Amino acid sequence: MSVPMGEACLEMIGVRQQFGATVAVADASLRADRGEVLCLLGHSGCGKTTLLRVAAGLEQPDAGIVRLNDRVVVGPGVFVPPERRGVGMMFQDYALFPHLSVLDNVRFGLTHLPHPKAHRVAMEALVRVGLAHYAHDYPHVLSGGQQQRIALARALAPHPEILLMDEPFSNLDQRMRERIREETMSVLREKGTTTLIVTHDPAEAMLLSDRVALMEQGHIVQVGTPGELYRHPKSLFAARYFCDLNEISAQIRGGAVATPVGTFAAEGLPDGRCMVCIRPQALSLVGLGLPAMVERCRFTGEADLVTFRPQGYDGVLEARMPPGTSPEAGAVAQLAIDPTGVLIFPLD
Repeated sequence: MSVPMGEACLEMIGVRQQFGATVAVADASLRADRGEVLCLLGHSGCGKTTLLRVAAGLEQPDAGIVRLNDRVVVGPGVFVPPERRGVGMMFQDYALFPHLSVLDNVRFGLTHLPHPKAHRVAMEALVRVGLAHYAHDYPHVLSGGQQQRIALARALAPHPEILLMDEPFSNLDQRMRERIREETMSVLREKGTTTLIVTHDPAEAMLLSDRVALMEQGHIVQVGTPGELYRHPKSLFAARYFCDLNEISAQIRGGAVATPVGTFAAEGLPDGRCMVCIRPQALSLVGLGLPAMVERCRFTGEADLVTFRPQGYDGVLEARMPPGTSPEAGAVAQLAIDPTGVLIFPLD
């Protein structure tokens, strides 16, 4: 189900940014609605951080238009500097000032307010992230998770129109990352803050966002809800990004694809070369099905990762199965393939 379009907070139209011979962002267009959490997702070097920096005003693009709440901040003859955009920014390393107290770090962006009011607003931000009792300490005495929350408080204190976050959780260990992500998103949802988050982690993007914009080599290749990108990827690149796949080269003929492991429907797709992609969770054991020898079984706690070598197929199929349900290595099993877990992408 698509998120309905509301009032746009951020619009980027035809943004292009080139560094020497390298095109970092190529004619990218993007929209974030008020109160929406939008993730920019992609591999390192795909242009997502550059696009974020263009939105913040830290980069002036070679072409394109950027609007914040219908106000043009980038366009022909127009470039509004970062401090006049009403944008909050959280960096990967938090960028806290070591010589300033926690309170002064949060108060840093409130110089336009009288001192008593700036003090009150900064303390309110610290209360919101649960760290008011550290107001007079210095960043070096805080844990990584606490520093992250201080950076969030500083970014939110000026009440920005939009918050831009660049890999904000990547410096935390896994257990802390999950907790801090949940706490951070709770604050953002409570305030209704429009948020643009850069990440390379598809699981994080699906967990945090209302919509995801997937980037490849400077281009935005697909935008949609996490469910839309996972269930209906528009390209082999998008499918691979969100899930490990068993890939089989084949031919589409007359709306069907015959492979050594079964024939699959390909209605509406043109005849020609294709890649058949089978998700590991689409494989299951049945009483009578595709004979396959079990080559290897690995226990991960949440699932068994099982490698099968099907009869009549030179390759292997990797499967994810409920823990404790897979047969022993060397056994012959009977496999079924759920067609809803099969994706077919024409290659010609």
